[in-house]
Parts: sequence; C-alpha cells; structure tokens
Amino acid sequence: MEYLLILLGAIVAGFFGAGLVLIINLFVGKRLPKWSMAVAAGIAMLSMTLYLEYDWFDRRSAELPEGIEVVWHNGQKQIWRPWTYVFPLTTRFIAMDTVNIGSNEHRPELRLVDMLFVQRWTRDRLNKVIFDCDLDQSAVITPQTIFGTDGAVEGADWDPVDPNDPVAIAACKGRESHAGERS
Repeated sequence: MEYLLILLGAIVAGFFGAGLVLIINLFVGKRLPKWSMAVAAGIAMLSMTLYLEYDWFDRRSAELPEGIEVVWHNGQKQIWRPWTYVFPLTTRFIAMDTVNIGSNEHRPELRLVDMLFVQRWTRDRLNKVIFDCDLDQSAVITPQTIFGTDGAVEGADWDPVDPNDPVAIAACKGRESHAGERS
C-alpha cells in the first residue's frame, strides 16, 4: 500500500511542477523553453520522493503505541544516494516496550523485553529478548529457551552486548548496580 501512495504522491507532484511552470510560462508570455515543464515535473517528483524517504522515520515512529520508545536508529550512507553522505538516511530502527520490562526476583540482573525491529520496505519483527545486565549479553527468546523457577535461563544463544549500547542501556535502566556505569 505504501508503494502505491509514494507512486501516487510522485505523480501528483510531477503534475504540480509541470502545472506551475505552465502558469509561469503564461505570465512571461510563453518565453520559457518547451523542456522546462518536463524538468520541473522531474524535479518535483524527485523532491517528493526524497521527502517521503527522509520523513519515513518520523512518520513511522510517531505511529508507535504509548510506552513503546525508539531506542536506536541508523543513519545510513549509500553510494547510490550521494546526498546521504551529507544528510544520512534512517532506514531502520529498534523500538522497545520500556514500560513492561520483565524481571525475576531470583535473578534481578536478567531483563525480558519486547523489541520491535522496523526496517524500511520490510515487515516489522517483534521479538522477546532477554538481557543479562551483569554479564553484558543478550539472547532472542526461541522455543528452545527454557526458564527455570529460580529464574535461570537454559537453551539461550547469548550474544555479547556493548555496555554503552543504547538498546542495552534502555533494557537495563533503573538497575542500582549499573546506575553509575550506564549513565
């Protein structure tokens, strides 16, 4: 659906750009070159497409429900879009349910969070992820992951996490033992 709206927006912008040049041409006594309408339509279409690409992150993150916060986003530079070296383009982000972070009274260093992985032109992925705030590691919860009554986690494929990673900081916030390290 979004593809169709972007195409429709570009077409409308093209007609607007060409129409604007047509009106200007009438006021200046038809002195503009014939190709000026095509150039104006192309520039308007390109401008609309660029606007929609750069505005995607703001529009998509504004749609998130209350309590779901963006904890990381990229600023991508692409060789086929040279302007991104000056103005990096956000093409993906990670949002987290920061209100409902789960923990276990027997293992308070473990935090269970719902994370939403959003990337332009793909479907969103919602994963449950467990963070070990003391050992700076995380694991995506899979059907093989087993939680013991004492809070122990078995069958998790742990990955190291940089303690300064904004996602880890958001998951582990509020921990007194990490308050000095993570601020």
